Amino acid sequence: MGQVEKLDSKITLGIFGGSFDPPHIGHYKLCYEFQKKISSKVLVMPTKISPFKRERMVCASDKDRLQMCKLAFSSIENVEISDYEILKNDVSYTYKTVEHFLSLNPEEKICLCIGADCLESLDSWANAEYLFKNCVFAAAYRYKDAERSFGEALERLRIKYNAQIIPLYYEPLEISSTDVRMDLYKEDNVENYLNPDVYNYIIKNDIYGGNKRELQ
Repeated sequence: MGQVEKLDSKITLGIFGGSFDPPHIGHYKLCYEFQKKISSKVLVMPTKISPFKRERMVCASDKDRLQMCKLAFSSIENVEISDYEILKNDVSYTYKTVEHFLSLNPEEKICLCIGADCLESLDSWANAEYLFKNCVFAAAYRYKDAERSFGEALERLRIKYNAQIIPLYYEPLEISSTDVRMDLYKEDNVENYLNPDVYNYIIKNDIYGGNKRELQ
């Protein structure tokens, strides 16, 4: 892994994508560690239609997800919110996004933040070989995850595709956006899982049902 770690200094742009429906503290922690790892600008990019979740429509509007991302990630240095995939109004294939940003700057060195659990299926992504050729991957995994499993998948991709993958360690939040939405609907307490500004925005705009008080 040491050889791959040296790529950090060459990375000029990070992309942190997801549905962010809503963005929670776990997303914030991962984005913070990602930006710190690559020491470059990071684009937080809400997807329009995830290729992995085509049957599930997002619950919040595109406008609301963009605004929540601005509220959730604004305190992280060198992070910007991108509406590129949302404005495309199509399935958000990662390789198309990478093609776009490389067309703007062919010298860009792009790093994609992914979950370590994606490593097993990464070569089944649309146009995966293009991604391996043109991107670095920061694979985020939890401290409790089996490093051996992560290492085996990493080595397989490096040998087969010469994939450039750096490990990204972070302490996860044991909750998902789906859990947050359900708890909001049931009016359970989710204040510990959301940025206060995001929480207040959700309540004020009644995005996920339930209508609790705003935080002061």
